[in-house]
Amino acid sequence: MLGVMLAHGDLRRCQSLKQVFCSGEALQISHVEQFRHQLPEVGLHNLYGPTEAAIDVSYWDCSQPLGSSVPIGKPIQNIQLYILDDELNLLPQGACGELHIGGDGLARGYLNRPELTQERFIANPFYQAEEANSSERLYKTGDLVRYKEDGNIEYMGRLDHQVKIRGFRIELGEIEYQVAQHKQIDSALVVAQADKAGNQRLIAYGKTVQADAPKEDVITSLKAELAAVLPEYMVPANVILVSEWPLTPNGKIDRRGLPSVDESIDSTAYVAPHGETEVMLAEVWAHVLKLDVARISRNANFFELGGHSLLIMQLITSLKQQGYQCHAQAMFKAVNLQAMADQLDSNTDPICDFIVPDYVIPENVLQLSPDMFPLVQLEQDKLDEIVAKVPGGASNIQDIYPLAPLQEGVLFIHTINKEHDPYVSTMAFELANEQLLMRLRADLTFVIERHDVLRTAILWRGRAQALQVVQRRAYLPVTRLDLSGSDIKSAFETYVAQGAHGFELETAPLIELVVTPRMSRGGFLPC
Repeated sequence: MLGVMLAHGDLRRCQSLKQVFCSGEALQISHVEQFRHQLPEVGLHNLYGPTEAAIDVSYWDCSQPLGSSVPIGKPIQNIQLYILDDELNLLPQGACGELHIGGDGLARGYLNRPELTQERFIANPFYQAEEANSSERLYKTGDLVRYKEDGNIEYMGRLDHQVKIRGFRIELGEIEYQVAQHKQIDSALVVAQADKAGNQRLIAYGKTVQADAPKEDVITSLKAELAAVLPEYMVPANVILVSEWPLTPNGKIDRRGLPSVDESIDSTAYVAPHGETEVMLAEVWAHVLKLDVARISRNANFFELGGHSLLIMQLITSLKQQGYQCHAQAMFKAVNLQAMADQLDSNTDPICDFIVPDYVIPENVLQLSPDMFPLVQLEQDKLDEIVAKVPGGASNIQDIYPLAPLQEGVLFIHTINKEHDPYVSTMAFELANEQLLMRLRADLTFVIERHDVLRTAILWRGRAQALQVVQRRAYLPVTRLDLSGSDIKSAFETYVAQGAHGFELETAPLIELVVTPRMSRGGFLPC
């Protein structure tokens, strides 16, 4: 509503206005700046709150300096606000969680809907009977928020906007926040849409600060910024810029009125593929992406058309069936169809069709020779360098061979995001005593002994070809995690959920056990 009033342009005539209070929808920075310009003497206030808590529960004075967004502020009198995780644990500054409301403003529940009342109005785990302002109940808002450095609360989006992309749970509000950080973006909206193959992909819409901003330049710089701060699976496949949001009659964004990805693709200049390789590649893209080949321009980007890391592997397989040799890393880096075709034409590596040979490395061998490793070409000096890197030397090497194409893609993702590798899985357990911890350690050791892949190191630094070195023995590393504070369990869970869990791939095993100082509570991070 404020945006509609500001767009009308006659607010300066409202001489009697002293204070304006905004609520009901996220307040945009551009609206605050326009308001300051049109009504410099009038106070603007951002209020937040749901109907279930008597409409407004927090307050922020918009005369304060603006950051990357307009905060919803701090609680008003007789209201308590908690930012909690899924297990109702308090979250620290900067961590995103669900906003819970307590205090005198809470409704008693939903009329004639006891199940919904029980779901949304819960017992307050922090209730203190001796404190006058402590609330017995909390209302679960479903809103994703976090604390800023100054203690104010920042609204990030709705929890019911969570989606799953290739198995990863994603908060769309977090991506919207990062998109809106760009200096040329006024506000943002991110949605998940299914393509013709049924795969979910992320589409980012951005309203530009200037209507005539060069869209291609803005999109290029925005994607570079997003790739630097978000994991690969959270970077939108498509970015669509609009000069104005389509609005519903009540002033909210009309999602049905947003341009579709197909409209965005069709609006770009089509350039037909040139030459035999580009024509072949366009047909392969069309097959993998389930698109009409007539829509694939030589300037098109595989990922903008709906591709992702898993489809890259299908693409490589299809190209190999056509007789082409290609590497996953080169496919990821190709900016368009023309560049990918050029890479295929420039790759002169011979195509190898082979039968897997018999295993020829004897146990307890003291000297290894290149002929023992028929799956890889190694000179003796290079083999000796590998042996020197492996604990136990030659007798501890079971086999050496190159990465598969899918593994090359995984390694590439690892090299660009080592501390937050999306392929690293984490699990946490709470154990009652040290005996259970020792049993867990023994069970993990048994799993490592049983599975070659867990005893494999990936040697890739300084090498033209990354190699898998399978060890006969690899011992489970145990790291002691020193945590401080009164709530060790919450601190440990925060570390598991948000800590840096990078792996040193050149050291086996590819699994790690981390335990807290209190042996009654332990956890491990397997990969």
